[in-house]
Amino acid sequence: AAAKDEKGEIIGGLTAIDHNGIILRADAREKPITFNGSELEHWVEPFEGDRYSLVYFNNLKNKDELLI
Repeated sequence: AAAKDEKGEIIGGLTAIDHNGIILRADAREKPITFNGSELEHWVEPFEGDRYSLVYFNNLKNKDELLI
């Protein structure tokens, strides 16, 4: 699992996650996002400005702990 936290002065740049064909969009500037980045396709939408991302990894033994 991964938690993603973003900082910086930007316009746009939402994190998009493909969850079974449904595209979820989240703003990690408000609060960290938790999802399994090795199983879910994800990307950052276009943005303007300076953007910084921190990605935290965790090897979960119980996948039921994931939020998505």
